[in-house]
Amino acid sequence: MKLIRILLMILPISLLLGIYLSFAQTAEELLPKAIQLEEVRGELEEAIEIYLTIVDDHSDNRQIAAKAQLHIGMCYEKLGKQAAQKAYQEVVDSYPEQTEVVKVANEKLSILLRAKEVIKKGEEQYKLSKIYSGLSYPSSMSPDGKKLALLKSD
Repeated sequence: MKLIRILLMILPISLLLGIYLSFAQTAEELLPKAIQLEEVRGELEEAIEIYLTIVDDHSDNRQIAAKAQLHIGMCYEKLGKQAAQKAYQEVVDSYPEQTEVVKVANEKLSILLRAKEVIKKGEEQYKLSKIYSGLSYPSSMSPDGKKLALLKSD
């Protein structure tokens, strides 16, 4: 009688565990879904959540986790958030053996740092001017940015 009770308790638990494991996705399955959200749909916040899940739950798969961490930085960069630099630095610090991903992260870090320098010096050295943008026909700027070519069709 006691054995039957124990079995009746174990059976539902094992069924629930089996169902849960069948819905659990691998890092290899999650990464393409997150990339699609990021690059195709433009749903960056949702993509970041999936990338964070990969980094947190699948850290044993270092290759995929490094790519996910890189994409976190790319999403933050697209959103204009300062966290992009931290995410790229995390790739460099946490996944040094993933040379290709680290190379891309270092390039991104370099670009961000140069952009910060330009912004800091921009107040003293650079001036942005808006040119006329209300054109209803084709136009283009000259390579030096000093002339505007207007093409009007009759």
